[in-house]
Amino acid sequence: MNRVSRGFTLLEILAALVIAAVGIAAMSKVVGSAASVLQVSEQRLVGNWLASNRIAELRLSRGWPAAAETSREAQLGGRTWHYQEKIVTTADPDVLRVDIEVFSDKDHTRLAANVFGYLTRYSPPTASQQEAVN
Repeated sequence: MNRVSRGFTLLEILAALVIAAVGIAAMSKVVGSAASVLQVSEQRLVGNWLASNRIAELRLSRGWPAAAETSREAQLGGRTWHYQEKIVTTADPDVLRVDIEVFSDKDHTRLAANVFGYLTRYSPPTASQQEAVN
């Protein structure tokens, strides 16, 4: 009795399909994780830009802001961002601390960035201070 093999058995085909399905499932999980990490990274990056831009605006403005806490929103990167800005006094009357928390949602539950900076007010030296230096 001489049998000639002419293809794969059903068991071999099923085993190959199971191996392929496991590989595809693993790849889809990796791709999903990468997309999630990319989204979070983008939110952090844009949130940091927004907060840094706001601190730069405050530094370049002519006025001296009052210590206060405000909620604002801004458009950046094709999205609306919500942020809380807190300006507090320091021990030096010519220095203010600015804390900005940027959120990707209106309810302020998804924090994208948290940035702080300092504003300084320049006071020209008085005549007695200049004499002390010289």
